[in-house]
Amino acid sequence: MNSVLEVRPEILPPLRDALHGVIQQAAEGVVNVADWSRCEQCPVWYVAHLERLERVFALLDAVGWSDADRVHAIHLDLREHRWAVLKAVEVSALSAQGDLYGITGQIGSAERHESVKRGELVRRALALRDFGTTVIVKVAYMDAER
Repeated sequence: MNSVLEVRPEILPPLRDALHGVIQQAAEGVVNVADWSRCEQCPVWYVAHLERLERVFALLDAVGWSDADRVHAIHLDLREHRWAVLKAVEVSALSAQGDLYGITGQIGSAERHESVKRGELVRRALALRDFGTTVIVKVAYMDAER
């Protein structure tokens, strides 16, 4: 199966937001290692966290670091960006889920969530679901071909 993934423009902002969250997770991992006693004797403890940062940075370089960087669909090679894309899908799905739970808790409150905003959040959640499904299926096919 082809390892190229198309990322539509409407997916890019939540994907970027998720990647910035993944940066925070990896940075916290580096800080946690730095807090361990004798961390200077085992620099290998930093490696996994730094590799995660490098992967996320590479994907952000490809998709753009801000919404102004890319406004059109892009194509990514999942062989190169697999881990970061999967992590971003996971984080963005959790974020969308939280947004949807917020909506359902406020259905009767027009002043807080007007119908336009609700519709926008639902469309974004559905687009992220479709994107996530596509990513997972492509990765599964790639794994099966090995």
